[in-house]
Amino acid sequence: NITVDDVRSLKSFFGFSAVDGGARVVIIDAADDMTGSAANALLKMLEEPPKNAFLFLISHQPAALLPTLRSRCRELRLSALSQDMVQQALTQAKIYLSEEQSPLITRLSAGSAGQAIRLAQLDGDALFNALISTLHTLPNLNQSAALKLAESFGGQANSERFDLLIDLIEYILGQTAKTSLIPLDPDAYPTALDQKLFTKLHKGPIGARKWALVQQDISQRMRHGKAVNLDPVTLILDMLFKIEKCAAAL
Repeated sequence: NITVDDVRSLKSFFGFSAVDGGARVVIIDAADDMTGSAANALLKMLEEPPKNAFLFLISHQPAALLPTLRSRCRELRLSALSQDMVQQALTQAKIYLSEEQSPLITRLSAGSAGQAIRLAQLDGDALFNALISTLHTLPNLNQSAALKLAESFGGQANSERFDLLIDLIEYILGQTAKTSLIPLDPDAYPTALDQKLFTKLHKGPIGARKWALVQQDISQRMRHGKAVNLDPVTLILDMLFKIEKCAAAL
């Protein structure tokens, strides 16, 4: 939570002189996390804003904020970037993708330039394809392929690549749950292979709920395991076998 003391500490920040006479900027990320007392303290600040200062309130649920807070702010809605814009961002970052990489990475980025750069730098396309190929053997998981994938992360419990693996698994399971409710447009799939996988695991509303619960459980276990530095190979095998168990039960 963002507490009232956190908000009150802004007074001392605004008391400092801006460097070279420039503006002072505060980003509250996310405003949804403010306590009631913190929101009221911020409201007083917005009623009499400091001179030459900008406060950005990032909110994922603007309707849940105090109406008085919203009325004192100018709303700027931020939507996901188009695939073309993501590609432009990559080019500006001097990251150039092959014709095969480009459509996959831009789609997996979900409109985030930062995620696209991360995917490109960590060979996210190859990792995604390895995951899809391994899961394509469901409901009877190819254990040799599962072990090979898991062992490729030996000693990488705290690596960026392991974090990316968790993100990609969350994406795959989330897409599986969505596809179980409403089949997606063929153009929405990053590759033809994962379209076959999601369609294969399509199990209706009951399946959607089970896949969503598996996603939540695996995400929590993987992130907790990473936090306490558990063996990544064991974590990944446990994750894959949980997915296999869910697929076999549907």
